[in-house]
Amino acid sequence: METVTSSFGKTFARHRNQASLNFLVLFLVSSFLLSSCFSVDDSLKSAEETFSTLSDDDKLPGVSIPKSFDTTSAALTPAEIAQLLDNWWTVFEDEDLNVFMTSVINDSLALKRAAYQTLQHYEKYRQNYALYWPEFGVSAQADRSKLDVRTFGNTSSNFQFSAPVSYEVDLWGRIRAKNIASLSRLFASQEELYSLAMTVSANLVDRYFHVVELCKRVDLTDRTINADKRRLNLLLMRYQDGVASSIDVYRAREILASRRAERPRIMKELGEAQAGLLRVAGRYPESRSTCGVKDFPELTPLPIVLPSDLLIRRPDVLAALHRIKAADADLSAAFADRFPKLSLTASGGYANTEPSDVFIPESLVWRITAGLAGPLIDFGRRRAVVREKEAVVVELSLAYMGTVLDAYQDVEIALLGRTELSKRVALLDSKVSALSNTLRLETEQYFQGVSDYLPVLISQRSLFLAQSELIVARRQQVSNYVQLAKSLGGGWSKSDVRDSFAFSNLEYGR
Repeated sequence: METVTSSFGKTFARHRNQASLNFLVLFLVSSFLLSSCFSVDDSLKSAEETFSTLSDDDKLPGVSIPKSFDTTSAALTPAEIAQLLDNWWTVFEDEDLNVFMTSVINDSLALKRAAYQTLQHYEKYRQNYALYWPEFGVSAQADRSKLDVRTFGNTSSNFQFSAPVSYEVDLWGRIRAKNIASLSRLFASQEELYSLAMTVSANLVDRYFHVVELCKRVDLTDRTINADKRRLNLLLMRYQDGVASSIDVYRAREILASRRAERPRIMKELGEAQAGLLRVAGRYPESRSTCGVKDFPELTPLPIVLPSDLLIRRPDVLAALHRIKAADADLSAAFADRFPKLSLTASGGYANTEPSDVFIPESLVWRITAGLAGPLIDFGRRRAVVREKEAVVVELSLAYMGTVLDAYQDVEIALLGRTELSKRVALLDSKVSALSNTLRLETEQYFQGVSDYLPVLISQRSLFLAQSELIVARRQQVSNYVQLAKSLGGGWSKSDVRDSFAFSNLEYGR
C-alpha cells in the first residue's frame, strides 16, 4: 500500500540546533502519523496503540522520566487501574454525591457545548470523506431562442436532460491528507470532551466536599456557642454569689459575641458554595440556609500508574497528539497543493429540438473530459503556506511536550500533598486533643478557685481555632485526593461519556 509523502526532512533542516524537538517530531509524528495506508481504517489507529510502541525516551525526548511515581504502590494491570480510577468517587458511598454526578453528566451545559463541538468536527470529517467519491448530478434544460436579428420569425428550441459526473483523482494524497486532518481533529475534540468531563467531575466532587466542610464549620460554631452560653451562665451565677469578678463576665460575653459574629460569615460562604455546586450540576443556583452534617469520607488509596502509562490515561495528552497528527496532515495537503490536479468529468443524456423526441435513442449525447490544471507562477504563495504549516507542527510539538510535563507535574504535586496533608491532619488531631484536655483542666481549676478565668478564655479560643483548622485540613486532604484522581486520568469512563452524548453511533464514514 502507498504511504503518505512528507516534507519533514526539509522542514526541520532549518532547526538543527533543536535536537530533542527534531527527534520528537521525526520519530513520533512519522511513526504515529505517516505510516498509515490509503485505507481509512488504518487512519483510525488510536493514540493508545501509538504510545504502546514508543519507549519512555521517545515520549518526551531530552527529559529523564522516573520508572515510577510511588514505589510503595502494588503492581496493577492497566485494566485493574482503569476499574479503580473510572468513577472513583463511588468508593465514598455517598448517595447525594452520586446523584449530583449522575445529574452533571446529563445536564452540564459545558459538557453539552463540548459535545456539539465534537459533532461539528464529525460533520466536517464527513464532508472531507465525501471527497473520496465522484459527485453525481442531474440537469434538465429547455430553451427557445432567436439568434439572427436579420431574419424574422426564425426561432429555435432545444431540450436537454443530462447526468454529469465529476471526480478528482487524488494523485498526490491531498484529499487523503485533508481527510486525515479532519478525522484527527475529530479525535482531538473527543479527547477534549473526555478531558473536560474529567475536570467537571473533579470540580463537582471538590465543591461538594467544600459544602460539607462549611456545614461542619457551622455545626462547630453552633456547638461552641452553646458551650460558651453554658460557661457564661455559670459565671453569672458565680458573679451573683460574689465569687466571680465582673471582668470575667465581660470577657465571657465578648468571646460569645465574637463566636456569634463568626456564624453569618460562614453561612455566607456556605450559600455561595451551595449555589456554585448546583450551577456546576446544571441546576438553578439556589443558596440554601440549612444543610446536613456529614463526615469526610475514608480515603481509599488510589492506584498510582507508572509514568510511562500515565500518558495513555490522560485525554489532554492524547488530544495534543491528535492535534499534531492533524497539523502534519495539513502540511501534507499544503505540499500536495503545489502540484497539478487531475479531474475527470463525464456527462450523458438526451438533447433534441422537440420535447416529444428528447428520450429517443437518436437524441443520446455524451461527453468525457480529463483535465490537468496546476499552478505556474504564484510568487511563492504556496511555498509560504507549506512553511506556515511546518511552523504549526513545530508549535504543536512544543505544546505536546508542555502538556506531558504538566501531566507529570500534576501527579508529583498531588503525591506530595497527600504525604504532607496526612502529616498535618495527624498533628492537628493531636493538637485538638491536647487543647480539649487543657480547656477541661483549666475550667475545673477555675471553678475550684485555683486559677482565674483568663487561661480558660485563651484555651477556648485556641481550641476553636484548632478545630476549625482540622476541618479545613481534612477538606484539603479530600481535595488533594480529588486532584490526584484527576491527575491520574480518573473520571467518568469514556464509554459513559460516549453513551451520554450518543457518540457510540458515530461510524466515522464506514
